Amino acid sequence: MSGSGDRHSPAPAVLNDASKRAGFFLKPVPLSEFTFYLVGLLFVQYWAGFAAMLLSHLSAETLANEFAQVSVLPVIEWYMLFGFIRRVGNRPISPALAYGSLALIVAASVGVHHQRIAFLVETLALLAAWIAVPGLRRVGAILLMIALQHPQWLTPLHGLISGFDAQTVSGVMSLIGHPVTRTGNMIISAGMPDGMIVLAGCASSNLMVPMGLGLAVLLVASRDRLTGADFGWIGITLAIAFAINIVRLCLMLQSHAAYLSWHIGTGASYVSVGGLIVTLAAWFAATGRDEARA
Repeated sequence: MSGSGDRHSPAPAVLNDASKRAGFFLKPVPLSEFTFYLVGLLFVQYWAGFAAMLLSHLSAETLANEFAQVSVLPVIEWYMLFGFIRRVGNRPISPALAYGSLALIVAASVGVHHQRIAFLVETLALLAAWIAVPGLRRVGAILLMIALQHPQWLTPLHGLISGFDAQTVSGVMSLIGHPVTRTGNMIISAGMPDGMIVLAGCASSNLMVPMGLGLAVLLVASRDRLTGADFGWIGITLAIAFAINIVRLCLMLQSHAAYLSWHIGTGASYVSVGGLIVTLAAWFAATGRDEARA
């Protein structure tokens, strides 16, 4: 009888391998390695749709249009994020936190079919899970700020700012001798009789959000602690973004052709490149004195 039982017992080698595999998931995980691979996974997810679009519409014009936008800021932000990961140290974190974070990403990716919505859900969940871990908390905050730069999430903000935009544009147009008719955020001018609705597509918030959050990401990844001057530079950047867009809206009202150019054409690319330059200039100005002292 005992011999029969031995034949059905697992071999010692099999039990040893199983215990080794189980032990692997119980070991503490090095922080920097975990963060690098997890953020690398999120990086692939974030850029997958963009890469697919470029591959399906690959042309010099597509590349010029895409890389002339303020959306090129996330390229720099991701570069800074990976640079920051090298500074988080390699102390061990619990396997529950490490593999739980991976499980959050898998659950969001499977449960949410829209890539960017899934990315936003993941960053919110990860920041909540990482809030007590200093290095990870900052990585989570950067990821969330990158996720929030997509315009879909801030429709109420666009609606609020568009009304202020319309009122400001009406005043500016009257001052330059080109009066317009305004009803809410609808503006009609002699050069553009069909009117212009200053809402999500034209609101200053579309420029302010990526510029403000983009500068915040660059500053958070550049230094250990934000200073009062940093918040001042963010405020200045937001004010410049608003001023740039007001000028853009006034130019759009000159004619239908001008509207198309400054809304989606060459003029819009100029505005985006200008926003990128202002953001980077503010970042260099904010961090330049620190480097000079060093």
